[in-house]
Amino acid sequence: MSIRTITPPAAEPATLAEMKLFLRVDHDDEDSLIAALIRTARERVEAATGRALITRTVVESFDAWDAGRRWRALSLSPAIAIAETRTLDEDGAAAVFPADKYYLDPAASPSRLVLAGGAAWPRPGRASGGVEIEYAAGYGEEPDDVPDALRQAVRELVAEAYERGGPEGTFGPSVRALIAPFARARL
Repeated sequence: MSIRTITPPAAEPATLAEMKLFLRVDHDDEDSLIAALIRTARERVEAATGRALITRTVVESFDAWDAGRRWRALSLSPAIAIAETRTLDEDGAAAVFPADKYYLDPAASPSRLVLAGGAAWPRPGRASGGVEIEYAAGYGEEPDDVPDALRQAVRELVAEAYERGGPEGTFGPSVRALIAPFARARL
């Protein structure tokens, strides 16, 4: 399974001005560093939760549909819309799976693609990377669209990294508590 970003997030869950106020930084000398720390913090929170904080469009690819299962969990939640589902043949040519054969269940956690009625998943024509789902995921386009706890986790990660001169490998107790309600259950 892999995910490729088609349209990246247009914003970050914390603005530069907001982060500078949070950090009590009143000069512009480290703006590029703070902006990079915001991006890194967002990526860390997204990786830990399986959630896209700011809306983006991605293509998720995998080898084949799960046998016997009528749904496929998507790697990024909350999914907003499915643009296209397709299978690939040995030469990489795509066959589009008709949109009336499936629907998006955005309320599921994680979001999932579900077969409609008596439809069946199409068989990919190649053994590796034979299925692609293109979809939009995220809480919205603006920082205020992101749940407050996840925004606070980003701010705290930026503050920790700014104080230490770089991101740490583990989350502190406060950040773990903030993201816990949004993290996927691990079995």
